[in-house]
Amino acid sequence: MAYQLGNGLTNVFIPTQGYFMAALGILGIPWSKWVRWLLPLLLIWIAIGCGAVLIAQAIHWGPF
Repeated sequence: MAYQLGNGLTNVFIPTQGYFMAALGILGIPWSKWVRWLLPLLLIWIAIGCGAVLIAQAIHWGPF
């Protein structure tokens, strides 16, 4: 669960995704502006995700 959470959250932030950079280019949004907008939201998502992982571990969620 932690791996999937990290993978999903970083995919919206890392500029190596071709379709992501193409979309920003088509929309005319510089990556630095995107980062300034996304960073507070990403930190909130990380906090919620950490809480979800801790709860899942506490209730023994999953097959392991």
